[in-house]
Amino acid sequence: MEALWMVLLESLLSELPDDCFQWLNKGNNGTNDVTEVMVMATPDINNWIVPGELVLTSLFGLSDAEQESLVTGLRRNRSTGLIVKKNDYLADVPKQVIEYSKKNDLPLLELRNITYREVIKKFDHLKSLDLASREKFVDPQLEKDIQETFRGENNPEGLYRLRQRLKLSVSGKVRVIMTQQKDFPGEEFKQLVNASETFIVNCAIGFIDHNLVILANDRSELQEFKHNVSEKLPKCQLLSSSLTSLKELHEVYRQMMNMRKLVNTDHLKAPFISIDSLGVDKLFISQSSRFLEKVLVNSQLKLLQTQQPVLFESLRAYFLTNQNITQAAKRLFIHPKSLAYRLHKVEQILDVNLNDADQSLYLNLTTKFLALRRAGFYV
Repeated sequence: MEALWMVLLESLLSELPDDCFQWLNKGNNGTNDVTEVMVMATPDINNWIVPGELVLTSLFGLSDAEQESLVTGLRRNRSTGLIVKKNDYLADVPKQVIEYSKKNDLPLLELRNITYREVIKKFDHLKSLDLASREKFVDPQLEKDIQETFRGENNPEGLYRLRQRLKLSVSGKVRVIMTQQKDFPGEEFKQLVNASETFIVNCAIGFIDHNLVILANDRSELQEFKHNVSEKLPKCQLLSSSLTSLKELHEVYRQMMNMRKLVNTDHLKAPFISIDSLGVDKLFISQSSRFLEKVLVNSQLKLLQTQQPVLFESLRAYFLTNQNITQAAKRLFIHPKSLAYRLHKVEQILDVNLNDADQSLYLNLTTKFLALRRAGFYV
């Protein structure tokens, strides 16, 4: 299946004058890819909305109940966000719409002093630039071969072309490099492709489900490539697999997608993260979620997450900062004494001792796993 080309929401907003829009809720659902920009004509969005659409509206004629239904429907259908345009009929975006967007984690912006047509024109321009970049830098046949291999189809002719491109022997292995960011503005994409082809002697580049993927052979030295990318593209974060055979790429891709969720959930900031550098976190990628839930999770901890989320997040912050109460308290914007009190309550509820190394390790792994599951992590 050919990958659908998208534009980052941030890239689109950067093309608009600063005084034309204002964030009302940035959301945290991890979706900022815009596939289309749509002006809402009718509120029955289930009949026309598709994932990745950015919806423009003035909310004209919508009751409170219809406004709530609109926001929840957009979130359910994986819309990129909602932009509400102020006009003579709408002096300010209703407070309840802002609350609905926060409750549903849907990005919400206010638009003013610019027409819908101008916004759509900016989007179409960015999309055409990126399509041109893709056609220039990505070999369509090679990309198709990569996509089929990642889906586990292992077409002999496609595998042969990939081996030729990567200069691999039959037993040779590859490393998968994937961008943490799903989409790039045209100029940044070109720089990343140039760095790949300059510093990775034999590589293959393509898109899988909107994700930019680079295949490098097992003889590739990546140090100069990583240095060049971190210097020229400081916002670009790259994820890397272990060495694997071409025939096992379908398993690697699933692991890489879950690695992306792990990086997001743990807020890992390193510019280049290899699966081999994750330490014990590699457990969450290599083992099945069903096995991990059976081994790790107990009912008390599940109840703590669902019924006392403040205590659960306090425990999570404590482990994310290497059990440093001062740093964890800063992360939570509370006083260290308040955090110490919360952790004491956790010890009482779970009947554990956080100073016990074995119990601490177990709780660290389990809270991490539960946080990942809530973020949609599944192996």
